[in-house]
Amino acid sequence: MSRSRLIPALRRFLRDEDGASLIEYAIVISLFLLVFFAILDFGRLGFNWVMTEKAMQRAARIAVTRAPVCDGVPETFERGTNTAPVYGTLCRAGSGICSDMGTQACVLNNSPALASMTDYDAGCGTIANPDTATEIWCTVWPILPSNATPRNIRISYTFDENLGFLGGPYTPMVEVAVVTAADVGEIENGEELRFEFVTPLPGLAALVSGGGTPTNLADSGSDGRADIPFPNLSVSMPAEDLAQGNRG
Repeated sequence: MSRSRLIPALRRFLRDEDGASLIEYAIVISLFLLVFFAILDFGRLGFNWVMTEKAMQRAARIAVTRAPVCDGVPETFERGTNTAPVYGTLCRAGSGICSDMGTQACVLNNSPALASMTDYDAGCGTIANPDTATEIWCTVWPILPSNATPRNIRISYTFDENLGFLGGPYTPMVEVAVVTAADVGEIENGEELRFEFVTPLPGLAALVSGGGTPTNLADSGSDGRADIPFPNLSVSMPAEDLAQGNRG
């Protein structure tokens, strides 16, 4: 093609806007869908957060009115370093009246019934007399995130000198919490609960920030999707003495 024909052809090509609107539409719709699904993702996160917190409240109420889940929780308040008070003296009446029992912590998976259960939907409906761990799990698992397991729920019993009396039933402060990364190495069978995003927006945001992939997005895959650990959701309540003795 001669120069006289090539230059006009190039000018016509540069001025040609056929298909430009289609390209603009493709760019805009991609951004719109990304933002739309990101909104759904964060909506899922908020929903799971609220429901998990509600599950901790329900679990705590069961834990304080049932037998301990963890091994090593004493049955009564034992005498401390102060040997003068008689049995029946409030632990808070003075220093060393009741012995400091420390903290006993475990995850729900310590229950043999739960450890052997693979189908919670069917399994929970077939247990006639569940232990405390099984009762807690079968009550809360329907409102927990779909990837939650008994390993994700920690129960701890902590001595509190403001509760109970010398020789009386042991009534510690009971805490039910979501297992966090800090707990995993300390609790047998512990495993932190994580929320998985569907969209790659969190991974993209981490890359755009210039800092690479942050620690809480360490599991991001090649597709840019990421998961984050749940926050330290916990509920604490004092245990209750239900007077389950021979006099009711």
